[in-house]
Amino acid sequence: MRVVVDVHGSVREPYLQVHEEHVVAMMLRHGAIEVGARRAAMRRVTFQAGEMGFLPSQTERWIGSGDQERLPFHSLPWPAGSDKRSAALS
Repeated sequence: MRVVVDVHGSVREPYLQVHEEHVVAMMLRHGAIEVGARRAAMRRVTFQAGEMGFLPSQTERWIGSGDQERLPFHSLPWPAGSDKRSAALS
């Protein structure tokens, strides 16, 4: 698992985002972001600190300006030959 802090602010132009893996994220403080399945369908979404969200892999979404700090947990593939049970416990 990979954990980083994402800070999203003002952007010049909306952009298309696709996650290669599933992501579960927790909002670190209240804020908002412009998001939508299509650029023309973007809307402002607000949230509170502590809210959780799930972003499925291979899902496209348009991202615009926002005021967001989140802690995403990215799932990574298991290394070849590893014992999944012992890796999950360590």
